[in-house]
Amino acid sequence: MLCIDRGIICPDWAADAISEKWEKFERFEIASLSKAFKIPDHKQMRARRDRTMMAILYGRVRELQKEFPLKDNKDGKGALTRAGEEFNIGGKKVEQLMKAWKDLCKRSGSDPDANEKSVGDAAARIYLTVAEAIAPRKKS
Repeated sequence: MLCIDRGIICPDWAADAISEKWEKFERFEIASLSKAFKIPDHKQMRARRDRTMMAILYGRVRELQKEFPLKDNKDGKGALTRAGEEFNIGGKKVEQLMKAWKDLCKRSGSDPDANEKSVGDAAARIYLTVAEAIAPRKKS
């Protein structure tokens, strides 16, 4: 695909691989082009992002609540909306993710609001895990 984007000649092996997948799609052997070319489903990507963001948003909203009310009111934006703007997510979605995080914590036997430090610790662990997951691996 990069060859097509850049207007250069595609190597034979790449052209063969693309043609093979395309033909399987045309013969209905593969349900969709995204499955043929292993393009991740947007719903799965969104769900993965949401799972990653739950603790981070929870901590940020609780932090913002020290200065602002939880929800919007006549005086201005609430913590949910402000956190959503920071992460480019709507306030309602932030509220849903916060509820999901709190439910998850409770199912695992903890309360994220019981100890203010626990939210920050969880967010820090998640940041570290994500950073390690996307960092290039060192060859040994």
